[in-house]
Amino acid sequence: MMGMKDFRARGTRAYAPLWTFLVAVGCASSSGKEAESANERQAATTPEEIEALFAREKDLPEARTAKAPDGAWTAQIPSAGNVGVKAGEGHAETEFSLGTETNTHCVFYKEAIDAGQTIGIVLDGLRKKAKLERIAPYKVAVAQGIPIVFLEGRYSVQAEGGKQAGSLKLAVTPRLVAPALCFLDEPGYKETFASAVTQLLKSITTEETMPEPAYAEIWSSSIDGVPYGYQWMQMLDEGGGKRTTVTLGASFLPAGPGELSITDDVEVLKSDASGVLEGEYYMTDGGEVAYELSTKRSGKSKYEVTGKVQGKDFKSDFDAPKLPDDVATYRLLRQSYKKNGTLKVTEFVPALDPSAPAQVTYAIDAKARTVTIKLGDLSLLATLTEDGMISQVSTKMGEREVKQEIAHRAGKY
Repeated sequence: MMGMKDFRARGTRAYAPLWTFLVAVGCASSSGKEAESANERQAATTPEEIEALFAREKDLPEARTAKAPDGAWTAQIPSAGNVGVKAGEGHAETEFSLGTETNTHCVFYKEAIDAGQTIGIVLDGLRKKAKLERIAPYKVAVAQGIPIVFLEGRYSVQAEGGKQAGSLKLAVTPRLVAPALCFLDEPGYKETFASAVTQLLKSITTEETMPEPAYAEIWSSSIDGVPYGYQWMQMLDEGGGKRTTVTLGASFLPAGPGELSITDDVEVLKSDASGVLEGEYYMTDGGEVAYELSTKRSGKSKYEVTGKVQGKDFKSDFDAPKLPDDVATYRLLRQSYKKNGTLKVTEFVPALDPSAPAQVTYAIDAKARTVTIKLGDLSLLATLTEDGMISQVSTKMGEREVKQEIAHRAGKY
């Protein structure tokens, strides 16, 4: 099982190939259809005509088989014509037509990627060619038990006859084998693009396989119903009562006109019945490393933390009678959810405090099947399924509602 450093190192190497095709972003067309696309955009001059461009959708064409040049993966790709596949350094790029004026591209990497940083690099490239007016995620989907985030960026460019508006659709999926970044540069077709990429990723098969998790879940995050990210947790049963949980998360929060606040986080924990034995935590914010930490049980109820916070060396020690991972907390709730009561748990949340664990309380309302979770000044309301599994967590931030909902669950913990 890969640790946090493997994810980080593999992801960093995977970024470089993006620059080899970023020249296409903002003007991506093929088969001599640039003029057709430009004419259609130039013809839309009134607000109603422009909005009609951005609202366009269409049915998907039939799928065609495509393979990586080295045979690493095979996929069924919806395309109105032949699918182009070419090899690059550390990646393979596909180009195909959804019947739109410009073609859709997908890049499949040979190494793992950080979803947030990958999107950040693409947007930096776009800003060099156009003015990014707004950018936001619009969908979180699941294919083969792996999350996909879809974003749309509205931009403007100076062209003959005046300023023109454009739309770049992006999709990124942090698959551990053949992770992918896809894009379509054309107004409209948001749902068409999302359906095509989801269909493609549901069909993909790979030569390399990864260990099958005993349990996995994906949470979709939203503010006032608008998605902004995901959290993906996998649990591997190591035998002998030991397990490894790997959690990957990414968030894309609009932070002003044409700006996104992007974070990536990775957490790898090794645990047994006594609690967490060791853990690795890694988080980037805006492309900068916020923290890179390791924890290790150093004695009975004692832990040591080492690493870096904001680029500076960091070390701390703390006492914790039993430090649970998510699976241990889930099991505790399922044992207790049929009766009213309050559970108190010590959890290590480095994003809140890297030096010491936090005290978390879970107040169960058995009749309502809800749990009020309190962590410092933060209060969250969780809803439970009939068998005591958390299915939704929400909180209020002023007038806005922040919510996490289960998008996928498989296996047992």
